Amino acid sequence: MRDTTPLDRVIVGAGMSGLAHAVHARGRGDRVAVLEASDAVGGVIATQTTHGYRHERAATSIPSSAYDLRDLLAAVDAQDLLVPASEAAKAQFLLTASGLVPVPRSPPALLRTRLLSTRAKLRALGELVRGRRQAPEGETLHAFVTRRFGRAIADTFLRPFTNGIYGAAPERLGAADAFPRLVALERRRGGVLRGMMSGGLGGSASARAKGSKRQVLMPRDGTASLTAAVAASLGSAVHLGTHVARVEPGDVERPARVHTQDGQSFAAHELSLAIRAPAQAALLTEAYPHLADMLRAVDYVPMVVVAVGYASGAGPALPHGFGFLRGPGSTARILGATFNSCLNPAVAPAGGTLLTTYIGGSEDRAAVALDDDALRAIVLDDLAQALGGPIEPTLFDITRWTHAIPMFVPGHRGRMAAAAAELAAGRIRLLGSHATGVSLNDCCRPAAPVQGPLPTGLVRR
Repeated sequence: MRDTTPLDRVIVGAGMSGLAHAVHARGRGDRVAVLEASDAVGGVIATQTTHGYRHERAATSIPSSAYDLRDLLAAVDAQDLLVPASEAAKAQFLLTASGLVPVPRSPPALLRTRLLSTRAKLRALGELVRGRRQAPEGETLHAFVTRRFGRAIADTFLRPFTNGIYGAAPERLGAADAFPRLVALERRRGGVLRGMMSGGLGGSASARAKGSKRQVLMPRDGTASLTAAVAASLGSAVHLGTHVARVEPGDVERPARVHTQDGQSFAAHELSLAIRAPAQAALLTEAYPHLADMLRAVDYVPMVVVAVGYASGAGPALPHGFGFLRGPGSTARILGATFNSCLNPAVAPAGGTLLTTYIGGSEDRAAVALDDDALRAIVLDDLAQALGGPIEPTLFDITRWTHAIPMFVPGHRGRMAAAAAELAAGRIRLLGSHATGVSLNDCCRPAAPVQGPLPTGLVRR
């Protein structure tokens, strides 16, 4: 079947990025279609209930500053799906050689922590008066934080933090690529701490955050309920089980076109690819071989997500907190753990404990290939050391992601911007976490942050 009437937008991929952009397009009055190869929406997002434990394959919590996600849910009348986490979310820990140590969350707490020497503390607080510096091109995140705050901060706090977000060591990440806001604070406000104290970068998000209470939010019915609600608002515009075989770029006079494996054809004034970089490369190889090579070169770190649940008395009580990250001196192989049942007791049976652990990342790529028994031994041993006692789990659920998180290496954003600018001439947009950013909120921004002007020869309906 060949559809000769162009839609305003066809989106390939029904993860949160593709669904969010479909809702935004609908809000502008566009006619849209979302094509998803699998039989379910959500992409990496999935919620399961096993033995009374509600566990996730990916994201488990959301910061209250995720305004784009919250606006999206409000637009589909689903804002009540996010609820505040318990007060435990305020405390976070680093796993060190001597056990769990609280992460300092304020300058006074930084001065009191035993994780840093007095000299390192003074060096860190001296960032306030350090002033603006000329950042080297392609500066890594580790180099940036070392330059601003000292090496002790970079090794003690930054390394666990980037392992928790990107699954990557900070030496592998570009400062302006992985955390562009930090770099912008130095450039525009003269320093990171100075910029934060003066209200950040300005704009709607920071203006809304000013004076508001920072907290952690939890999906009331699981993260999959969020993508389900967004997809439901799109109705028949979402086409499941639709495998895209080939795309044709458009130009000033012609729409772009998508061909599916079952013989369907969709024409669009704008085609958005909301899929992983390797999948985008496969669709673009014929028309844009050099851009396909660039997308194939995007490095994804592998990750194993393990949900562990146990009954009362079958393991140690969790500390009152959000969770922990592997810190300096620790011999653990896991990167950290989230204390899900501390944040929301409803995710576990009465008296039960649920936590999510992570193993793998840029420095431990072999972890994803470990068999179930090996993973079980590593995770339970590391948790026993961290929490102070053995665990006899009722639930031990393993999810392996060979392409978990894209690496925002130095120059990554620039390369994606160059690709996006060239593809715009063919009426094609790049979406996906490698283009928009790795957080759930990044996926929900109304416009992709890297994009070029579309041709204006066709009249948009």
